[in-house]
Amino acid sequence: MPTEDENIQYLYLILTHGGNPTIDWDAVGAAMDLKKGAVSKRWSRLKKNIEAGETPSGSVYKFLWLCVKHSSRDKAPDWNVIAEKCGTTSGAASKRYSRMKQVFEAGGDPPADGPSSPAAKIPAKATPKKSKAGSADGEGTPTPKRKRTTAKKSGGEIKQEGEEDNAEQEQNAKKPKVTKKKSAAKSKATEGDQAQEEGTELAPEKPNLVKSEVMDDGEDRSVDVKEWVNDLVGCEDEVDV
Repeated sequence: MPTEDENIQYLYLILTHGGNPTIDWDAVGAAMDLKKGAVSKRWSRLKKNIEAGETPSGSVYKFLWLCVKHSSRDKAPDWNVIAEKCGTTSGAASKRYSRMKQVFEAGGDPPADGPSSPAAKIPAKATPKKSKAGSADGEGTPTPKRKRTTAKKSGGEIKQEGEEDNAEQEQNAKKPKVTKKKSAAKSKATEGDQAQEEGTELAPEKPNLVKSEVMDDGEDRSVDVKEWVNDLVGCEDEVDV
């Protein structure tokens, strides 16, 4: 497929081959919504730039296509000369013009822009496809990250198990202390109860001892008084007191 520059060159050679063309500027201006003088000046500037070796812009293709459509020539184009300059064969150049003439006679609209060559776009599309294929194959996937996450999780589980064991040990260590206190308190309570029981048993014994001692003292005193009275009276008979 010809490039945009080749299409512009092809149309320009058809117009200028065999001398200056006769162009209906009124028809060209009406098709482009421009005045006759504007399109005529545009043709003059375009011809000057091409003869100077400058590359015209892509928007020129529509303008040249209309100029070829609304132009007339005194003699037929020499397709051998045109084909040599365009780098193609005379038959291909002639057939291409025949197809354009059929569009002209059918009243077809001019192309908006000249056809561009897709050769420059192919390598640009090929490079990202390779990168996508490499990423789709899964090359370079970070497996160490998965290992790190599992190590962290296992470490967290070990820490939790260690904390639970420590908590159980602390609870087990606290339980004997509480039982000891309770047993000590119970032992103190039992000792107090035993002391109270012993006190109650000993208490009635003390008054009995005191009473017996007093009674013994009384008996001794009664005996002494009789003897003392008998001694004072000097009677042989005993005096009852």
